[in-house]
Amino acid sequence: MTKQSKLKIYSQNISGAGYRLNEVCNFQEFILEAALKHTPDLIVFSEYAYPTNHDFVVKKFNEQQYQVITSSNKGTEYENGMLIAIKENENLEFIDSFEGLHSKNNKKLESPDNLGVRVKYFDKIIDIIGIRVRVGVNLTNSKRLKLKSEQIQVVSEYINSSTTAKIVVGDTNYKSAFLKNGRLGTASEYINGKNETTDWITVNWGNCDFIVPVGDPYQWRVEKGNPVLMDCDLAIVKNLDATVEPYNWEFEELHESYSRRQRCDYPKIGRFFPDHPAVIMSIE
Repeated sequence: MTKQSKLKIYSQNISGAGYRLNEVCNFQEFILEAALKHTPDLIVFSEYAYPTNHDFVVKKFNEQQYQVITSSNKGTEYENGMLIAIKENENLEFIDSFEGLHSKNNKKLESPDNLGVRVKYFDKIIDIIGIRVRVGVNLTNSKRLKLKSEQIQVVSEYINSSTTAKIVVGDTNYKSAFLKNGRLGTASEYINGKNETTDWITVNWGNCDFIVPVGDPYQWRVEKGNPVLMDCDLAIVKNLDATVEPYNWEFEELHESYSRRQRCDYPKIGRFFPDHPAVIMSIE
C-alpha cells in the first residue's frame, strides 16, 4: 500500500433526509464515484439514512478495500443516519467506533446526528466524528433556534472534554462566522412585525480551530432574488494540524439531473441527490 504523509478525509451531506424504513429510496452510485476519485482514507456521509440498497453500498465500498461503519439509527422522525468508510492502510489502524456525544452535564440537550471512529494513524490516536445538526424544519423559529443551539453546545463540550486529538466534520447548519463567534440565539419572538432573537447562549470552543473551505458553499434558499450562502459544511479540530481544499462540487458533473439547474434548486431533485458540496481535508 502507498504510504501517505497525510490522512485524507472526504465528507459530504448526501441529502438522504426524509427517507424512512420501508420506503423505496436508493443511494445514488455517482455519490460514491465522486468520493472515491479522491482516494480518501476516510469517507464520512451524513444524512445516509439507510437507503433501500444499503447492502449494495457496502459491497461497493468493500470492493475498494473500505471497511464500512454505520450509526445504529435506521431513520427516524428526527434523525437521518451516518456512514463512515475507512480505507485499508498499513499506517491507519481502526480502533473503535462510537455514538453519542453527551456528557453528564448536558444529557438532556438535543444531540446532532453523529458517528465517530477512533483510529491510530502512524503513532497518533485521533477521534474523527461525523455530525449533522438537525434544523427542525417543521418547528417554529424559536424552537428551531433552541434545537440547533443545543446540538452545538453538545458538540463544543464533547470536543473540549479531553486532550485526545479530535476532528468534528460535517454539516453544522450554521454559517461559520456564527459558530466562531460563539454567541448563538436560543429563542425568538415577533416584535413589531419582525422575528427578533430574544435569548442567547455563549459556546466555548477552547483551543479548537475551524477549518472552513473557500469557494462556493451550500446555497440554502433564495431571499430577495439572491441565494443565501451557507458555509456550514466544515470541520472543527483540536490538537491537530489540518488543511482543506476549496468546496468541491464535482459530483454535479456525474449526473444529468444537475444540468441547467441553479444550486439553490438542487433540493427539488430528490433524496440522495446531494445539494451540499463535499469537504476534502488532510490531517498532518
